[in-house]
Amino acid sequence: MKRTHLLFTFLLLYSLTQSQILNTLYFEGFGFTNVGSTPINSYTRFDNQYVNYSGTSTIRIDRPSPTGSGGANALFTAGRSIIISGINTLCYDSVVFTMKHYKNLIGTSNELLMAVSTDGVNWENLSYSRPTGTGTNSWVEIRINEFIPISDSVFIRIRNSTAFASEFRIDDLNLTGICSYLCCEPLPVVLLSFSAAQINGAINLQWKTASEFNNMGFSIQRYEDGKFVTIGEILGNNRPSEYGYFDYTYSKTDEVIYYRLKQKDFDDKKWYSSVISLAIKPRMAMYVKYYNVMGQEVVDLPPLYIESIIYDDGSVQNTLIRK
Repeated sequence: MKRTHLLFTFLLLYSLTQSQILNTLYFEGFGFTNVGSTPINSYTRFDNQYVNYSGTSTIRIDRPSPTGSGGANALFTAGRSIIISGINTLCYDSVVFTMKHYKNLIGTSNELLMAVSTDGVNWENLSYSRPTGTGTNSWVEIRINEFIPISDSVFIRIRNSTAFASEFRIDDLNLTGICSYLCCEPLPVVLLSFSAAQINGAINLQWKTASEFNNMGFSIQRYEDGKFVTIGEILGNNRPSEYGYFDYTYSKTDEVIYYRLKQKDFDDKKWYSSVISLAIKPRMAMYVKYYNVMGQEVVDLPPLYIESIIYDDGSVQNTLIRK
């Protein structure tokens, strides 16, 4: 009987240990922007929409991190700061904080100071190690030495401690922690890939899932006029699948187009993919035809006629012209 009890205890502990999984509970790559510099308080294109950002730093598009998400990053000149609030670390243990850091050539010590709080009032400093001095101005990943506290609302403060011309940048903020399967729900969809390609007069969007659970379907969203709008819907298969969608309604005058996927499960919960971008190749006019208002092709132009331009991508632009 005693041996049976010990065996059961061992199997239970082994099962609980194996049920723990490492999760990314927060990530911020600062999204994408076409604007050279935007104050943090007015920036709206963060990757993570479930926390709050405040402070005096700016979001820039120059000097992207080559091994990270690239694109936008946060610049900290002297005295500037960011406070991230509302990060939920409940159900997680051993929460680790890493991020990409670019150190400016000016200055011989690290100006980056970080602290953590669970109430936004009482702060504890966070420590890290990083090469310093002239010649160390490059993007590197740094890891915070302390674990992030367990709370339903964690605050992280990042600031430049100097009062002179030294500056730095950050990107790809990442929190990971051990989460019990009994506490954390599995993601409804594990996305393997999401891509876009220009084919003739359409944008071909393709994505692939490694697993699906409770997946109602996907909304395909395109960025326009300062926000993402849904341009199509596809039902989920609830098994590993490959999906495709053709966008025929994109603006032919845009230089770059941005897309994301919005996934919805049967419990009405929503998840969003990372944003992808596609540089649009300019159309080339192949030939022009002229028609009268009756739709008949003409050579001698009447007082009112239609100019029809046929492009290399198969699209046609018709313009009514009056002499």
